Amino acid sequence: MFQRYALPVCLLFVLVVSHFAAISEVRAASSDRPNVILIMTDDQGYQDVGCFGHPKIKTPVLDRMADEGVKLTNFYAAASVCTPTRMGLLTGCYPTRIGWPGYVLGYRISHDKGLAPSEVTMAEVFRKAGYATGCFGKWHIGKHPEFLPTAQGFDTYFGIPYSNNMSPKVLIEGDKISDEKFDNRTLTQRFTEEAIKFVDKNKDEPFFMYVPYSAPHFPVQPHPDWQGKSDFGAYGDQIEEIDWGVGQILETLKRHKIDEKTLVIFITDNGPQKGEQASAAPLRGIKWDSYEGSHRVPCIMRWPAGLEAGRVSEEIVSMIDLLPTLARAAGVSLDKAIPADRKIDGLDVWDAIRGAEGKPGRENLLIWHGQGQFHAIRSGKWKLFPEKKELYDLSTDISEEKNVYDQNPEIVARLAATAEVQLKEIEANIRPMATVGK
Repeated sequence: MFQRYALPVCLLFVLVVSHFAAISEVRAASSDRPNVILIMTDDQGYQDVGCFGHPKIKTPVLDRMADEGVKLTNFYAAASVCTPTRMGLLTGCYPTRIGWPGYVLGYRISHDKGLAPSEVTMAEVFRKAGYATGCFGKWHIGKHPEFLPTAQGFDTYFGIPYSNNMSPKVLIEGDKISDEKFDNRTLTQRFTEEAIKFVDKNKDEPFFMYVPYSAPHFPVQPHPDWQGKSDFGAYGDQIEEIDWGVGQILETLKRHKIDEKTLVIFITDNGPQKGEQASAAPLRGIKWDSYEGSHRVPCIMRWPAGLEAGRVSEEIVSMIDLLPTLARAAGVSLDKAIPADRKIDGLDVWDAIRGAEGKPGRENLLIWHGQGQFHAIRSGKWKLFPEKKELYDLSTDISEEKNVYDQNPEIVARLAATAEVQLKEIEANIRPMATVGK
């Protein structure tokens, strides 16, 4: 009996040993890689950070991050509204390429839609490389189990499926809806607490953590402990509470002595909401439209062991560039993680962020209106709106007030042709959003 089954048992033993050896190899290979923390706020204006120029809101933690890292002044969201910008951030794609039809989930996009599970997310890329992955905050790219973070590469999730003003006001843990209904005033604190727990648990292995705060999206309701603390009303209270939350996460890194080996990125998802106190000054435009105030957002990157302190980068970088860029910074291969048929639009601009000589950011960037239409192309100092016949020189006119379309026919023709080529390629290769159960 023993001899009859000896060979299969030996083979099984070899396979088991090989499997665990492969896991150990991945973990060993990733042990020296940096942790990556990506923090994103919701509807925060370009100016609404102290180091980006707000005269009243105090953000000492974010200001210190900029002093100790790199401040990017030409950083662009993937879109001007919630759902597409999150799709683009996580996949490295223009949202239109991966099926975004305009608007947001729950508002003119059916509740049964979501980011297709066949798309490869940033979390899947990092998890495949041996990273622990966690998401804590607002998701808004699919509320059904097959679209939630735990089905899109995250080991752990705690958050809300939509914006904080949308129903049902539920919390989700993993892929299960909690019996607890959320109190909007406590969400920043709750997400921060869960993020800290994740760092505590994974401090001894490389991790990728995504913290998409739901604030300061309307209704603007600061935690009672922060109400009235700022010199800029409820909106300022919420921004200063977010700053505190970021500080708590950074203090956790220092407590575990992993601060030096952690790359922390702070961004916001799109421009400010109309009617709120948020400000994109000196930029023109707000959430939903396609002027600079809708897409250009604050970005700060800090990594003591990998980035020069106190740099200000004016290179053009988009949120869709973060997938290949952060993978490069962490030494993670995209070739092994993303199939050849999953074309992405993001570029590796890590050298530009680091300030490497002769290594610029992206050459051009397509910009869409929140309703889904292509509106503009940014290239170098120029920004062209082909249909509206508007051209702006952003190096001298950051507020897009002086239209120089008629004076620059060669620039107009070149940028229009560049946009047309890219749009035709995207249109020919659109990958649709998924529908639940299909």
